[in-house]
Amino acid sequence: AAEEAAAAAAAVPDFYRGAAAAAATGDGPPPPLVFAEMLRPAVVLQGVFAGVDQVNHPFDALYLEAAAREVVWAYVSAAGLEKDAPTRSHVMLDPTLCDALFKGVLKKGDVYPTYLLKSDVTPAWINRFHPQTRLSRGGREFVKKGALPHVRVESDRAGGHRHVTRCVGMETFLIDPNELAATLAVKLATACTVSEVEGAQNVGKCEVIAQGNAVEKVARILTEHYSIPARLVDSKDKLKGKGKNK
Repeated sequence: AAEEAAAAAAAVPDFYRGAAAAAATGDGPPPPLVFAEMLRPAVVLQGVFAGVDQVNHPFDALYLEAAAREVVWAYVSAAGLEKDAPTRSHVMLDPTLCDALFKGVLKKGDVYPTYLLKSDVTPAWINRFHPQTRLSRGGREFVKKGALPHVRVESDRAGGHRHVTRCVGMETFLIDPNELAATLAVKLATACTVSEVEGAQNVGKCEVIAQGNAVEKVARILTEHYSIPARLVDSKDKLKGKGKNK
């Protein structure tokens, strides 16, 4: 349980908080959120990276797809794999490149190919990388492995008949919960608080709670003010319109 809590805490990006966040953004909108789809080489690709210029193509780095493609073709050139290919549309596969493309992919008993169409090399190569997303906002940056989680916005009841709107998951998108609470308080003209999310898997994560049912408005602020794509904001009005923030 302790290890899971530590891993969960490590997954929360380090970003400006409180006064630092306010100083970074001023009174205007925060810096725009910038996404970059990146690729991290799998361990099975180490042999190919070892055969190319490691200064320009280090193994332990993140790559845009175009740069990742350059690595395999640099290896093909350095190893002379076009020389004995059956046609100009093919490249030979030496043991290193063959393992990089097919080790763990082919089923037991399948025969490893000795050459491959050039048009098939790139997709097979790219498929061996781990997709990651690099997010940046101003001077802050965060790399997320795998798919990006969604921000969750939903209405709820608190303390009997009191209506509130809860927002969880903003940290991944480099939004300080305290700064978000301050922004929502102004834009919604309502009281907002920040509290820690319960559970071992949520160590270090917070939720912003706004008074009143303001699901639609909060979702719009996240997309328009904080530039989070709408597809990554999940909104749910559990109160079905009751207690709407005017």
